[in-house]
Amino acid sequence: MADSDKVLLQEVISKDKWIVPLERFIQVLRINIFVVDDKGVPVIHPCGTSRSDEYGCRILTRFLSLEQVQNGGNFLKQFSAYGDYLECCSDLKLHSFAIPLKVYGRIVAYMIVGPVIMNKRLSNEEYFQRAEQRGLLAEELLNELGGVRVVSYVAMNAILDLLAAITRDFIEISLENRRLKKMRFQKEVLPKAITEAAEGLYREIHVDELLISVLDVALKLTNAEVGSIMVFDKGSKEMMIRVSRGLSDECVKNTRARVGEGVAGMAAKENRCFILHGQKSGNNRLEQFLKRPEIKESMVVPISHQNRVFGVLNLHSKLEGSRIEMNAGYLMSLSKLLSTAVFS
Repeated sequence: MADSDKVLLQEVISKDKWIVPLERFIQVLRINIFVVDDKGVPVIHPCGTSRSDEYGCRILTRFLSLEQVQNGGNFLKQFSAYGDYLECCSDLKLHSFAIPLKVYGRIVAYMIVGPVIMNKRLSNEEYFQRAEQRGLLAEELLNELGGVRVVSYVAMNAILDLLAAITRDFIEISLENRRLKKMRFQKEVLPKAITEAAEGLYREIHVDELLISVLDVALKLTNAEVGSIMVFDKGSKEMMIRVSRGLSDECVKNTRARVGEGVAGMAAKENRCFILHGQKSGNNRLEQFLKRPEIKESMVVPISHQNRVFGVLNLHSKLEGSRIEMNAGYLMSLSKLLSTAVFS
């Protein structure tokens, strides 16, 4: 990596700027995450966060033949293509994924997500057998595996897509802040108020892009056809639709929800997720609002930060066989991931 690229990497993907949101992502997802440069050398070490004793991070360096991660070595060579990402699968059936991080169109680093167990754990006997074949301490391995999360490929793809969108947002905002900072030191310096307004506008644009990414990921994860994210209008107690898929322009323009009114308003008031089946909710307070029999399944997920709700995610399907309820846990994790990204 050229010296100029190293400086750029340190400024845009520095440990100081990334460590706090990264730790929050790890806590929300219960999956280890770290960052390496394009040679595999850690920018943020696999056991370098406050969650370093959780979620299988030690497995990466002790049991997955990734011992050289500290110095780079052949770490990235163990990954192969997985759509837009990379995947590494060990003989212990533990998977790690790599998200390319690009600056000005060039890959300068990778976010490593894992290890995880895909779909189903092996039996203890199988882990013991594989540990013995590799000369590993089986009991110690099983103890570490207890912190490794089991996920489906559908859910993992959703997690990777959203993390990719969030990191792209972080990088672009860092680059824009870097550009504005340079402008301030030029001879014809823009007034501070103007540059701060530009930063605010740029951030607002990226929040919208992030909301769209979250909505698209949620729709793909659940197989729902219609969705929206509502946020509170500034200075108002009403929520309005900020981004949507499958709704008419008229619906988007005219839909409002006050706190405590309607399903979205109740979700916002109580900071509580609701899963609805047709016109049944299991909650008498909500059933008065369910007046669309064509909707087979729906879900409303509050999006909050420090217990303060700033919006809700709405999904619904008119078809049988949606995956809304079965992925409710992942949807709530994604909403927490979104709030972490927005307020980082």
